Amino acid sequence: MFQTTRDENRAAGLAGRPPREYRARKLVEPPICARAGCTAGPADDSDLCPSHRDEKRRRNREYKARRYQERRRPTRGPKLCIDCGERSRSARCPACRILVGEAPKRLGVGVVDNTAQTRKHADGRTRFHGQMRRGRQTNASLDDQDMISEQKIMDKARRGRAYADSLEIQERGRIERESAELAWLGLVFLARRQLDEVLERHRYEERIEAAAPRERK
Repeated sequence: MFQTTRDENRAAGLAGRPPREYRARKLVEPPICARAGCTAGPADDSDLCPSHRDEKRRRNREYKARRYQERRRPTRGPKLCIDCGERSRSARCPACRILVGEAPKRLGVGVVDNTAQTRKHADGRTRFHGQMRRGRQTNASLDDQDMISEQKIMDKARRGRAYADSLEIQERGRIERESAELAWLGLVFLARRQLDEVLERHRYEERIEAAAPRERK
């Protein structure tokens, strides 16, 4: 089956046969599975068709179970973090707990709930701010998602910083203390990149430079 792309994507060479690249396949109309070579329609809760979605989920479950067995129940040697593979008393080391947002909430750092920013539509898909179709979203929608994402990341960073400074972590070795600090600092850097994307999308620096008063010659 041949697929066609929306008018705004034809210039990018996406018309004709379904492309193989993942990002390009998400722009095809009517929607198709994002797995190269498959022309079935996507499932309601995935960019993949039901068959490839279930296959991916099964492989992920098997991989996580195998990794947990190898790192937390080794036949010999110390127990390791299930994510990074470093020595850890718990399933996740302090740095990885910060990165996945599992730093303890009992430290008094608030968490912002952004679930109200999503809506479920008649086609069964959950989207930010009423995006009614697949494909590229409007700049306004992308801006909202980037700023919401930045807030979520900074919430994790604040909770991670408090966790890294807590007595529980400060009593550990130098390597674990340093990795925990670098983890929450990395989240701050990631949040800054989210905001940079908003500024770049609107060519903020170029526009500010162009609007600046110029010296008369």
